[in-house]
Amino acid sequence: MAIDAQGLVKSAVVARMAGAGRTLASRGAPSRMAASVFYSEVVHPPGAAHVVRKNLELARALEIDPETVPRFPLITPLCARGGEGDCAGPFALLNPGGGWPNKRWPADRFGSLAERLRERTGWRSLVLWGPGDEVIAEAVVASAGGAASRAPSTDLADVLTLAARRR
Repeated sequence: MAIDAQGLVKSAVVARMAGAGRTLASRGAPSRMAASVFYSEVVHPPGAAHVVRKNLELARALEIDPETVPRFPLITPLCARGGEGDCAGPFALLNPGGGWPNKRWPADRFGSLAERLRERTGWRSLVLWGPGDEVIAEAVVASAGGAASRAPSTDLADVLTLAARRR
């Protein structure tokens, strides 16, 4: 079986060419309907569902209840590192480097958001960053008027740990 979570014509062709007996995909946006001709099975997820929920519907098509999918908690000592990454007290997470560069929000807007969060809630913001995101993370901190600090370099496990500590 080939499962195509992307649902584009290019990935649909690859799924079909893989020679699997079954090809399964989610029928997403109308613009992706052309890809559906390459699949043997198409799942119709709820229209307003988050992309994660839509992809979990693929599991349901395989007779796997998405709600019983095992969770694999990742634990990292990020908050024990101290310094700017200290996790004491309530805080907001800002991820200015997430997504494609042409779809990112400008750093100064993240800085303004951090200032407003501090004004309205008293919370500070922790700016996440990974490889190649140092410049944008520093720009957010510089434009936040002291309302944000830069986390240590964060990987996925770090982000999950921080998100688990959110308020």
